[in-house]
Amino acid sequence: MKNVSVNRLHDWNISTAEAVGIQNQLSQKIVIDDKFNDIQLVAGTDVGLHKESGYCFGAVVVLKYPDMQFVTRAQAHAKVKFPYVPGLLSFREAPLLIKAYQKLDLVPDMIICDGQGIAHPRRFGLACHLGLLL
Repeated sequence: MKNVSVNRLHDWNISTAEAVGIQNQLSQKIVIDDKFNDIQLVAGTDVGLHKESGYCFGAVVVLKYPDMQFVTRAQAHAKVKFPYVPGLLSFREAPLLIKAYQKLDLVPDMIICDGQGIAHPRRFGLACHLGLLL
C-alpha cells in the first residue's frame, strides 16, 4: 500500500478574493472525461462543524467496490481557519480532508464527497478541488 500524495496547488492562508481567483484559475484544469478503468476502492468523505468550539471534524471511509465492504477509515480535526462563505466551502473543508487522507495507507481509485463539483457557480466546488489536490 502507498501513502496518499497531495498536489500543492496554492496557499491556504488567503483572502476570500484570492480564493475566488484560485477557483477561476483551477477550474480550467478540470477534466470531466470518464477515465476510470478498474475501480476497486471507493472513498467517501464529509466534514462536520462543532459551532461552539469552532472545530471541524473530517472523515474518510474507504470501501471495496463493488461489494462495498469496509476497508479502512481516517479522520482529522482542526480549528476552522477560513470563514464560511457560500461558494468557497472547499477552502474551509479541503485542508481538513487532506489531513485525513494523508493518514490512509492506500490510495482510493475514486472519491465521493459531500460537495459540488462543476455544478458550482465558478465550476470549481469541493469535489473538483479535492480531485486536483489528490
